[in-house]
Amino acid sequence: MGEVGAGGSTGSPTLTEGVRDRGLTALGVLDVTERGLVLRETAPGVDPGDVRRATAADIHDCETT
Repeated sequence: MGEVGAGGSTGSPTLTEGVRDRGLTALGVLDVTERGLVLRETAPGVDPGDVRRATAADIHDCETT
């Protein structure tokens, strides 16, 4: 099956094969839960505020690396 989603230059998250509730972006790793998006990990040099400013979605339980 491979990667699902646009990814790359469009800024859309790429979904990992077999894990359709996790988005991987250049800014970090986000899980899709019943409560909404949960930031699980940020990229080096990125803080949770950077991720929040880059998306219109609410992000819960931010955890940094």
